[in-house]
Amino acid sequence: MSKGELKQCSDSRMLQFVFENLTYPEEAVKKRISGIVVIGFTIDKEGYISDPRIARSIGGGCDEAALQVVEKMPQWIPGKQDGINIATRFNLPVKFRLK
Repeated sequence: MSKGELKQCSDSRMLQFVFENLTYPEEAVKKRISGIVVIGFTIDKEGYISDPRIARSIGGGCDEAALQVVEKMPQWIPGKQDGINIATRFNLPVKFRLK
């Protein structure tokens, strides 16, 4: 599998995980809040999520809901540089949209 294919696969699985585990907060529904929360985090050398933080907030409980999903993420394949596992920083946009 090429680097591009591997990245596309991991991005797809990450988005699927978020979609399946994210709950739209009741407060946000009542206040009709929608938008994009950005959660920054690191995938460490072993593939675990560390240091998750809200990088962009929209309030209404959406920030906390997005953060909870990131904190529940399973172990990932860590980044590599010159064949050595490295910590990699990510910014994950999580979209909240009312239907």
